[in-house]
Amino acid sequence: MCPTYAFKCTYGACINLESICDGVEQCFDGSDEKDCTDLISPPVTTGSIDIENSENITMVSTTTESSIISTSAIPTSTVSTTTVSTTRTTSLPTVVALSRPNDSMENTSKQKKSCVIPNTEGTKHFYKDSIQNIPVSNGAVVDPYRIVEVDCEEGYYKIIPYKFMVCSESGQWKPFVSDKLCLKKCPPMVSDILDIKCSLNGYNVNCSTPSEPGTILTQSCKGMDSHHHLSKGQERTSTSKELLCLKNAEWNGQLLTTCTSHKEFISNKFKELSVTAPWNVEIYKINNDGHYYRTCGGTLIAPNLVITAAHCFWKKGLRRTIITNENNAIKIAVGKETNHFSVIDNKYTQFIDIKLIYLKERYDGSSGMYADDISIVVLATNIAFSNGVLPASIDWSSKHSLSNGDLGKMFGLGINNTCNGQDESILKLYTLSYIDHRTCRQMYRNGFENYITRDKVCTDYKLVAGEKNLLGFGGSGLIFEHYEQNMPVQFLTGVLSIKDLNSIKSVAVFTSIQHHIQWIRNIYLNHVSVL
Repeated sequence: MCPTYAFKCTYGACINLESICDGVEQCFDGSDEKDCTDLISPPVTTGSIDIENSENITMVSTTTESSIISTSAIPTSTVSTTTVSTTRTTSLPTVVALSRPNDSMENTSKQKKSCVIPNTEGTKHFYKDSIQNIPVSNGAVVDPYRIVEVDCEEGYYKIIPYKFMVCSESGQWKPFVSDKLCLKKCPPMVSDILDIKCSLNGYNVNCSTPSEPGTILTQSCKGMDSHHHLSKGQERTSTSKELLCLKNAEWNGQLLTTCTSHKEFISNKFKELSVTAPWNVEIYKINNDGHYYRTCGGTLIAPNLVITAAHCFWKKGLRRTIITNENNAIKIAVGKETNHFSVIDNKYTQFIDIKLIYLKERYDGSSGMYADDISIVVLATNIAFSNGVLPASIDWSSKHSLSNGDLGKMFGLGINNTCNGQDESILKLYTLSYIDHRTCRQMYRNGFENYITRDKVCTDYKLVAGEKNLLGFGGSGLIFEHYEQNMPVQFLTGVLSIKDLNSIKSVAVFTSIQHHIQWIRNIYLNHVSVL
């Protein structure tokens, strides 16, 4: 059964009344174009109107002069006879459903206004009939009551799953939505020498078509074939760094343009390297006498982002989750080998101002058992990368796992006692043995297990001679090495949070990166510029 504003094809399909006798067969059997020169007489009854939903129906007859005369919905108790007659070749009778049964003839005689299809970047518009979607171009004029659906053009993606508009009598689209439906995608990524794989929210997607923000791309050199030969004993390798599609529709890096041997890559990477931990960051705060002193460590993950601990900036009673760097009271340094702020330790040393700091929302210090002890520092300017200053990788797709006993490493400027009795910080390396969350909690029965919260993992460690029990290492990154395409990649796995100073156990507690990966991803997408 078709609605009153539609025409019923002989075989039962419904099409818009405006489509009959327009010279185009919308019905498969062509019944909408038959008998177009005959007179049409709608059903005539006495005492009632034999039309579906007649209480909300207005009969509209179009004259040859194209003037519109509308009569209001007629109560069935007052109608004795109704007859409408016209010639289909001259003009089309139209029946439209309204929701205003109490309108007077004077009100409904007002001329209805048309709507104009908006010209919005990345969008296309269409309406449906019973057979297909009919495209509508930007700027086209649409009659009242027309339902128009909106979709995205190639290279754009939807931010909401479905959107439609209805042209109202006033010539306005309803509902009015000011936000964009379609946003631009990152460009396709293809290469003759690389194997490229993309994933979005854990599902594989095609890299050779435009990608939505949040898509993760992995690249590796293709295996040897007839076009890409290597010398005997060589193997193809790459940095294997993942690329991320950002909200600005740009990838945060570029595809490799060449593939070198493993031996050549290692030689090029380290022949000028004098800094042991190129991702290591030191955080400095200004004191009352105007001098900067070191407070925490951190890990570089992008040209303008550093991950560290929330306790490095938080004060009791603080409720803000975003902290601005007033009066440049905080700075960071890379390429440091000693804690002295005024010392340029090597050619890679750089000092950078901080723009703002994100604290995890629920962090509440010792009152919250140091749960969510993680923060992200946004730098005022990008750091210049070199062989001595490079970011650690993030396992965005959570594809690498760890087992108890796996060895990681942590670098930092911890506090040491020197031979003259003075404290001094020098760059040191710890080799740390991984302990998962459950095992670590089971190691304690003195109440400290309560501080090993849901987002924590642990490591065992051995004290370096003279080391003051990891003092000064707070916020430093726990790094584990994983191989991708036969190439070692350094992944940030945790951020040093706390240690039980009252225990003989040499156990450090880290905030897990994977536990907070979505929070990190959101900030990364908002702030990372194209490399």
